[in-house]
Amino acid sequence: MPSFLDFVLMFKNRARPLLRALFRHESYLDRDSPQLDPVDPRRSGMQIQHAFNLLSVERATDSHERNPWPLRQFALYHSFDISSGRTLWIFLKGNQMMARRFLDATKTHRLLKPSVITTPEASFVATLQVQTMVMDWCAESWGEYIEYLEDKLSAISVDAKVASVEDMTSKAAMDHNFSRRGTLASVVHRGSSLGPQSQTSSPRSPPASPGRPFQRSPSGFATAIRRMSGLIRQQSGGFADEKAGTLECGLGPAEDEASDTDEAQHLEDLDKKFAFKNFQQLNFLGDDVGQALAAIDQNKGVLQEIEEQYRAVITSHAFTTHIKIESCEGDLSAFFRRTRSLSRDLGIHHGRLSALSRGLENDKVTVSTTAPDMHRHAAGNRQPNRCGCS
Repeated sequence: MPSFLDFVLMFKNRARPLLRALFRHESYLDRDSPQLDPVDPRRSGMQIQHAFNLLSVERATDSHERNPWPLRQFALYHSFDISSGRTLWIFLKGNQMMARRFLDATKTHRLLKPSVITTPEASFVATLQVQTMVMDWCAESWGEYIEYLEDKLSAISVDAKVASVEDMTSKAAMDHNFSRRGTLASVVHRGSSLGPQSQTSSPRSPPASPGRPFQRSPSGFATAIRRMSGLIRQQSGGFADEKAGTLECGLGPAEDEASDTDEAQHLEDLDKKFAFKNFQQLNFLGDDVGQALAAIDQNKGVLQEIEEQYRAVITSHAFTTHIKIESCEGDLSAFFRRTRSLSRDLGIHHGRLSALSRGLENDKVTVSTTAPDMHRHAAGNRQPNRCGCS
């Protein structure tokens, strides 16, 4: 079948894993279907013929494998002669796992032992068993893989989820997480002086000129926040020296320097917890989840087409003429039940991955809003406002 070459050519070096599963068939079973001209006289030309590939994840066994759960594919070609029962299989896979399974099955499975396959009906039942083994492979490892993804997501985002409210609302954290423009602008318009030195200022002094740049103190934005906080406390608690007309925050140079050192250490600790690399790791994890969702969708489509293929086969003219359906009816029913069961299993895995994807998006928002270096990067790109602060 020429279309089998499409599956052969899928096996090549790739920058990204394959996310395409297909089903192709070319059978000659109807009364008026064109007959093949078989080279082998033992073949009748009335045959089932199809090819497909499936996708799944496997735990890596090679120590050099960078991904512990690579996404892999399995492809096959199958033909079955209705009259003689002769069968041909061609399997394509990047390792020997399925080859070993088939070899072991011919020794242990009662329907696959060569001594049992003596009639076209027995041969047809044997093909159903092989098809089932292939379909089992495409659904068997997703549960363990999803647990791996869930653990990985938890490890990346747990710090942001359980971060102390006191830590994230401290003056150092607010230095990075709150808007600098609105806060400083309000201070400037109130007429407060937050320059590098403590200066006297009258509460009734006019607002700063919009064209005059605002000079930040060498001790940083956190110092400005503290002085502003002192201003608010003085106005509300009566700490202002009304006689002198001054507003002091109550921090001396030594205390101010020590506080800056503590805040710098606090920011360094936050950097370690909520680094930008965590956000990148969540993006990479999102790619893995998206690939898994696409692979499961593709597999479900192929399983549906396999079932439709065999339902068409058992009602065809050639099959009902040459195969005693009653001798394999129970095996056919078991095959269809297994196909539907695997589709349901894949649907469950798809639902878990969809829930994981939604949780991942929420965690990306949480991490991005708590990452100090991300806020630093955003603040660095922010244009200064009219008072000169950023």
